[in-house]
Amino acid sequence: MVRARDELLDNLEQLERDIESRFVEVMRTGEDFITGDGDLEILLALSHFDLTLAELEEMCSLSTDELKQRLNNLMYTGVVEQTNDRYQIRGTHGE
Repeated sequence: MVRARDELLDNLEQLERDIESRFVEVMRTGEDFITGDGDLEILLALSHFDLTLAELEEMCSLSTDELKQRLNNLMYTGVVEQTNDRYQIRGTHGE
């Protein structure tokens, strides 16, 4: 039981390091397409799951109009794509 807990903890710590390094990469390379905290909020929400507009509205503090505009901008720059009614970061959850 203790070994399983330690393995889970190690996996969680590795995941946290991966997320942090990806955010650093996004901040470094994303100056051209990230226009503020709202974009980061969207990218964070999409970093683990493909989400519908309604689901993004629940997870983000943006108004519906601002969310739609930011999603359109992120799709225009090629960072986010839409498949049917779901939005996702291009690639497999941004990888």
